[in-house]
Amino acid sequence: MATTGRQADRLKSLRSAFSRTTGPQPDDSFEVNVSDLEPLTTTIIGFSITVVE
Repeated sequence: MATTGRQADRLKSLRSAFSRTTGPQPDDSFEVNVSDLEPLTTTIIGFSITVVE
């Protein structure tokens, strides 16, 4: 999966947020789940940003 620098940073922060909530995940399974979770995490991130502002 090719990612830009920004996407890679976002994935990294998603990965750490994800492991905080569910415990450590093997990278492979996380990569598979990212595409499934993408709409949900984008919504959650958008909601969080709205709440913070």
